[in-house]
Amino acid sequence: MILSSADQTGEKLASKLLSVEKPVIVISDDKMKREAFLKMTRGIFAYWRNPFHHTLNDRTELSLAWSVVGVIDSLLAEIDASVISDAIVSDSNKKESK
Repeated sequence: MILSSADQTGEKLASKLLSVEKPVIVISDDKMKREAFLKMTRGIFAYWRNPFHHTLNDRTELSLAWSVVGVIDSLLAEIDASVISDAIVSDSNKKESK
């Protein structure tokens, strides 16, 4: 599904799994909602995850940290309620039946 290990993290992984046109993880039937969700997810990786993942910053306000956790929690709840693309499920079933 995702061949290169360089594509298995961060924004590249989000772009592959949450693609607007051919998503693996289908958040919604609504294309605009899928696009917005992908943008938010990529933004979280680019703006929050990368800097905070690589550097400790003791000046970060606790209220900001809790707010970010709340947004990520909301995104994870959407993913939890999503479905796997029929194309992916069909591919998997074909491989198992061989």
